[in-house]
Amino acid sequence: MNDDRPVSAKSKEAQVDQDADSLCTESKKALGVHLKRLRKVAGLSGYRLSGVDQSTVSRIETGRIRPSHELLTRLLDAYEADQEGREQAYLLWDQAQLPLQTRRRQVEGTRPAWDQAARPACGPTLLAGASAAEDAARYLTRAQWAGNSPARRSALLDDAEGRLVQVLAALHAARTRTSAR
Repeated sequence: MNDDRPVSAKSKEAQVDQDADSLCTESKKALGVHLKRLRKVAGLSGYRLSGVDQSTVSRIETGRIRPSHELLTRLLDAYEADQEGREQAYLLWDQAQLPLQTRRRQVEGTRPAWDQAARPACGPTLLAGASAAEDAARYLTRAQWAGNSPARRSALLDDAEGRLVQVLAALHAARTRTSAR
């Protein structure tokens, strides 16, 4: 029998929460699988890691717990992980700890209204003055920073430098035109 009753907002939100929690759990499991692979490549057993008991390693590798940043770094050092292995581990670690609101946005595939509102400001625009430029830079940074990996944040910073140059060039051009009159 097909149930055609409308889905309430609460039940939809509960489903989104469940999907978001599932995404977080999957990320913890993926992190665990990745760390286990790195440990095996290093030829270490869970018992031979100094300062970390085997049950903790087991819980991390099965995705039941997410290690602290310090413990993750210690494990990666013990495994002598290469740069690519470290980046993947940190990316998975970030995904496994995303705040619920960010995970909801990922599950729903939506972007908040303020992020959409920031789009027109991304191109070269004329701003009233230095304080407006500072406000715009802060706004764009907040709008684009949330939920991004360290590699993506670095790319955003590089991109932001280019936009800042465009904004400053537009300000300079506007001042030059105004003073020429």
